[in-house]
Amino acid sequence: MDIKDICSSCRKCCIGTEIRLIPEDIERWKKENRLDILLNIDSLFGESRQLTQKDNNDECIFLKENGSCEIHDTNPYICKKFPVSLKQAKLFGCKLIGVIDLK
Repeated sequence: MDIKDICSSCRKCCIGTEIRLIPEDIERWKKENRLDILLNIDSLFGESRQLTQKDNNDECIFLKENGSCEIHDTNPYICKKFPVSLKQAKLFGCKLIGVIDLK
């Protein structure tokens, strides 16, 4: 089983988390004309932004019922880099522990 299969069967990182965005995410979505994403950005403090979470189950709004990500082809930087450490992976119960090298 490859890493993509492991991640697509888990999605714990998509539930109950703040999907924080960097300016490059927003600029990329503007260039791609991704209004479906841009219209779902909440303003936090000043320049800090995050994607809106579903109210009823605290999932990322782009997580489909089958567990796949609707915007995987252009997902936020934070999603691409998850998990950044063994500590973060353990916190989420990530299935990549022991599969990839985490420090």
